[in-house]
Amino acid sequence: MSDRRAIAVVLARGGSKGLPRKNAMMIAGRPCVAWTLEAAKSSAHIARVVLSTDDAELMAIGRAFEVEVVPRPNELASDTATVDAAVRSAVEALERGAPWPARMPIVILYGNVPVRPAGLIDRAVALLIESGCDSVQSYQPVGKHHPWWTARVSSEGHVSPWEGEVLNHGVFRRQDLPPAFIPDGGVIAVTREALFREVAGVQPGPHAFFGKDRRGVVNPEGSVVDIDSRIDMLVAEAVLSEANREEERGGWWSEPNRERERAGQDPAIPVRDREGAALDVSAKKFPLAYLITFRTYGTWLHSDARTSVDRHHNTPGQPPIEPDELLEIESARRMKAPPVELPSPARQVVSRTVEEVCRHRGWTLLAQNVRTNHVHLVVSAECEPERIMNDLKSWASRRLSEAGLAPGPVVWSRHGSTRYIWDRDDADDACDYVRDQQDLPWTPGTHRPGTAP
Repeated sequence: MSDRRAIAVVLARGGSKGLPRKNAMMIAGRPCVAWTLEAAKSSAHIARVVLSTDDAELMAIGRAFEVEVVPRPNELASDTATVDAAVRSAVEALERGAPWPARMPIVILYGNVPVRPAGLIDRAVALLIESGCDSVQSYQPVGKHHPWWTARVSSEGHVSPWEGEVLNHGVFRRQDLPPAFIPDGGVIAVTREALFREVAGVQPGPHAFFGKDRRGVVNPEGSVVDIDSRIDMLVAEAVLSEANREEERGGWWSEPNRERERAGQDPAIPVRDREGAALDVSAKKFPLAYLITFRTYGTWLHSDARTSVDRHHNTPGQPPIEPDELLEIESARRMKAPPVELPSPARQVVSRTVEEVCRHRGWTLLAQNVRTNHVHLVVSAECEPERIMNDLKSWASRRLSEAGLAPGPVVWSRHGSTRYIWDRDDADDACDYVRDQQDLPWTPGTHRPGTAP
């Protein structure tokens, strides 16, 4: 039997009192719900992914990610509606459409949880299937918010233990606290019987849908981010942006370098630059400027006739990926949305955002050119170019969404090109190229006045 034996119901309503429209909010360059949809589609145990929502924009995002969309009734989209009622409604709608295995596990995922550990969904489904329990929920350690360290504070400011007679249970070191865990919102997996409250011997209540035999999987502390406030949003943005930077550094940040990092040594392999002008990480010496290019989603696929690079073909001296028609077809098949082009109003928003972010970060923007399917920049900054690129992408996506000009759920392709510029002539050269001469690839020295292209 295939391992893809579960159905995932992603819950994402349009309203939210704590953080308005949090499920559609741009997080690290994507709508918040998109991170959960991708996690569900990547799970080895998930055979079907369903988005339950009452919101037209979220429905469009779901369809762009090629998942089934089940409209949620208004009475189940309020802040008083229960999770299990919304999931039951979605399951009942699916069952009316076509029969499906009665014992197929049901995975409940929240659209406002963009950060969860890889493999978490599969761990929960595997435990549900192998143990025969009624439900599995993910937990993580409570950390410093341990129940033993909770207290009561009266209106006069008097402090007393939350329980017992001794404040903090007499424990002052976190290491001495007994293990305690809290649901983290990463995943819930249930049987149909539990969801529909058909398990015998379960007391009525808001958590009756967990059934009687309840199990848990434990995540590392802080590895799930459930967005309910602006602080949560900022944490998720930081975590995902850093994860993107790590992934984009994967071609050079190899296991030998990770070993060196763990030993407190400097990396031995230079960062990304195909022309060999590597950043001296150990001395923290940055180039004069960077020529940065990033493209809109789906407009330059791997194995394109123009060649391309990925994490396995991006270290100095390595050849690029050669054109391959079959690989290009496969790359197109795996796209989650149509290719993106930026009309004039959207290009103006991106251009203003680039200027705004550079000004806020203290980076010097020397030149920029926002085109229909790519952005060229020359930027001087004392940081790695991946940070510049990721910040600009993320904020540009957010501003496009706020302006109602977002062309789709995903605006930008992953990573881009980062070229290191070490002298003033090459910097002037690159600026001229960005402004006026983009028909040929840029090479230092080839676009100076009087130089043959």
